[in-house]
Parts: sequence; structure tokens; C-alpha cells
Amino acid sequence: MTAMPAVFADQVVGESGGVVVDALQGGVGEVTAVEWHSSWEYNKQVTDGSSQTSDPRTVDVGTSQTEHESVGVQTDPVVTNSGVWQHDELPPGCAEAVKAVADVMIAALDANIVSHAFDGYDVQWESELRQVSCEHTLHHEALAGSDLQCVAVDWNATGAVVVAAYGRVDDVESWYAHKSTICSWNIDRYFMAPTKADSAIEMPSCVGSLSCHPERPPLLVCGLYNGAVVVLDMSRTSGQEVIFRSAPEQGHTEPVMHVSWVARTDARRQTTYMVVSMAGDGKVLCWGLPKEHKHDGKLVLLSRYAVKGSDIRLSQKGSKAGSGTEAGLSALGLYSDGLSEPKFVVGTETGGLLQCTLATARPTDSGETSPVLMGHTPHVGSVYGLSYSPFHRNLFLSCSSDGSARIYNALSRKPVMMADPGLGYLLDAAWSRHRPSVFAVASASGKIALYDLAAQRGSVTPAVTLVANENGASVYGVAFNPKKSRYLATGDAQGIVKVWALSDELIRQGHQEVEVLDALANDIGSE
Repeated sequence: MTAMPAVFADQVVGESGGVVVDALQGGVGEVTAVEWHSSWEYNKQVTDGSSQTSDPRTVDVGTSQTEHESVGVQTDPVVTNSGVWQHDELPPGCAEAVKAVADVMIAALDANIVSHAFDGYDVQWESELRQVSCEHTLHHEALAGSDLQCVAVDWNATGAVVVAAYGRVDDVESWYAHKSTICSWNIDRYFMAPTKADSAIEMPSCVGSLSCHPERPPLLVCGLYNGAVVVLDMSRTSGQEVIFRSAPEQGHTEPVMHVSWVARTDARRQTTYMVVSMAGDGKVLCWGLPKEHKHDGKLVLLSRYAVKGSDIRLSQKGSKAGSGTEAGLSALGLYSDGLSEPKFVVGTETGGLLQCTLATARPTDSGETSPVLMGHTPHVGSVYGLSYSPFHRNLFLSCSSDGSARIYNALSRKPVMMADPGLGYLLDAAWSRHRPSVFAVASASGKIALYDLAAQRGSVTPAVTLVANENGASVYGVAFNPKKSRYLATGDAQGIVKVWALSDELIRQGHQEVEVLDALANDIGSE
């Protein structure tokens, strides 16, 4: 008998590894379940438990995302034709109505052309300011205790940054080699710190003068007490602001008391700028900026002029200065329109005023070149401030330690106007860059006098007198803003820079103000 193999149709695996046979395919009866245990596998026990780590700690912090501001676009809204009549669809009767009043309207327009009813009227785009007010009082705390004075102020080309030069006016000899600082503040900054300058550049010697570039906002030139002329780029990183300086053997031998940028137009009608510097050694030097791709950091000396004692006699006929001695220059005022050769006037420590030009210079007895053309009636004291009018090429303003401010015609010896504000020594003078008839003078008594020639009736008196400080500290610098007519900057002996907001009367140009200057220039009197 042959045994038939059993065929398992289904299998169930037990938990202990045994096999349970449910049925046999083709079987005749039931098969009893069979179970067996593994000899090597053991049952696993599982226990629930918590982890031994500490609870996670979470902290909410802000992101460093920049601020965003939503602005509107400058597109015009879409206007549909619905409800808008076209030019070829005149309402009924419109043409007849216009024809009926056309003659009256044309006559009124013709009358307006010759009418002066609205002369001097200016639209008010901002709130009216009836009085002059101090808008900013600035100083650099790091200079506290240094005894440095603010000796000069100026505005950059945008009119947003005021720059102050620090030095010493009353003790030049002992401060000759001392370090000083040039500070700047951006008054348009929302978070401007009045006690900390936005930029502070340390200089190797006290600064005697400075001038910002008329077109390039980061550039400025300054004159130092050691006789050097330095050009700075304030956009550079700290310690690298000085880009050009004068060579020691070519520079001045006394403190540089004036520097200016002068525009020149070449044959190709391209405008370039040179620097004019003046010092107490009687020298007037013209410097050019070297090419960017080839320079050794030195300014290029273009021309050299000398004012001698013989020149002083043109202004002060009784002067006993020797012909070959150097004239002690104390101030310079320059006029340049970029087209013709610049002309300037220099003031001396003895009160002399000398009209000069860079176009036709003559040799002196010592072989140097003299720029002097003629002399003007001198002041009684030293001349400290000179400023040419931006609106009239022949009028310039002067101020002196004799306490007087004068306006001269460059073509005449005698002054065409004299004013005495009664403030003592006058140390600086500036003509407004927006109002032809407005100028300012700074005094040693801590006050600034503002004049408006168009509003004068009879005697010449200040329109406004500002008090820069209550201590009577001298105000050494005054500068009108070249772009923003509202602002005037001053700097005093306490190291304080003040930005004044001028009243509407001092910034609105009236009718025929230039004609007021023309009339003043023509009143030259008898020679």
C-alpha cells in the first residue's frame, strides 16, 4: 500500500512558532491540531516608560527682517469716456457763450501782462515762518575739554550736510602742531544726534578754513595752520579720507586762512575745478587736482601769486610797508562764473582792500607775480570777512574789526554802502545765495546781524539780530545754505554749531531785487 502525501490547504502560525493544520486537501476526516515550541526563542516582554530627557525649552524672538513701506505708483487713474464730453461734442450754446465774452477775456489778459498787481507774490508751499528760530544746536562731545573753537562752517553741495572746522584763532603759535577735527552733521537724518557728529575726521594740525565742493557732495578742501592744503573725501572709510595734499616745499609758510573752489571752462566747454588758497604769508596759490589714474597724492601747483608791501600802498597810501615785504593777508572773497577768469579781493591785517585777478598778473620787484589791480578805501581795523555777491559780479561785502560792514563796487575805490550794527568786532560776512539783497555778518559779541537792502528805508539797520550764545563767545563762521533757502549755519568759539531757520521775509525774493543791487552799484559817488 502506497502512502499518499498530505496537502495542507491553509496554515496558521501560532504565537509560539507551532503550526496548526486546519484541513487536508483531499482528506476524508479531520486532523487534530498539532503544536510545538521553539527550543531557542523566548517570549519578549514590553514595558511602557517615559524618556529621561528634560522638557524642550522654547523662546520667541524677533526676526532681522528690514522695514517695508508701501508707496503709491505715479500712474494716472484710468478715465473712461462715460460722462466726459469730447472737444468735438460741445454742449449746446457753449460756443456762443465763449464768443460773447472773448473780447473781454482777451483785454483782461493783455492788461495782466503789464500789471504789477501780483509782483512779489509767492505761493506758500509750506507753513509760514514769521520769525527766525534756531532749529538745531550741534556739538561733538568727543571734543569736550579740548578748547577747540569752531572757526569755519559750510554746507555741502546737496544742502543736507553742515560741516564745521575746529581750530584756535586766539593762540595760533601754541596750536600750530596740535591736532584738530572736522565734523559733519546731516540735518535730513531722522535720527541725527546733536551731540555726536555723523563724521569726525582728525587732522594733523588745527584747521583754519574749509570749503565744500560746489558739485560733488563728499569732497571738501581745508587749510591747516601748518600751511598745508588738504582735499578730503568724506565718503571714504575712517582714516582714508585724505586724498590729496599740498607738497610741503610748495605750500604756505603760515596758517591758511582761506580756501575756495574755482570753476574753469576749457576749450571743449568742460567744467573743472581748482583750489585757491590764501595765507598770512602774503601768498595766493592755485592748485589743481591730479588725474585719478596717475597721482602720488599731491596737489598740482598751477600758479603762485604774492601780495607785497608795495601793493598795500594802492589801498593805504600812507603805508610804510617795504616794497619787498610780504603783506599780511587776513581774508579773501572770490567771484567766479565758470566762464571768465575769476577775480577776487583780499583784505590785510592793517585794513587794506586790494582788487585782484588771475587773468593778467604782473611781476613784482622780487620776481614773483602780483595779482593786484587796484586798491579800495581801507578799513580802520583788520579785515576778517569778504564775500562777493552771487547776483552781481561787481559788488562785494567786507567786514572788519573796526565794527563796520561795507559794500564796494569792484570798479570804484570808495564804498557804496556802510553799516554799523553796533556789535563790536565783525569776524565773518556772507551774502545770501537766494536773496540778492540779504547778507549776514558775525560778531565777536556772540551775535549775528542780518540785513535786507530791499526793505531799507533811509538808514541801513539790521533786519534781524540773532543771539548765538548768551556768554558773548565770538561767532567765527556764518554760511547760507546753497540749496535750501530756509537755513543759515553759524559756528562760535564754544565749539557750537547752530542751524537757523530763516523767516519768510528773509527768503522770499521780492520784485526787482537785482535792480536794487544795480542801483547800489551805480551809486559810486565822487572819486
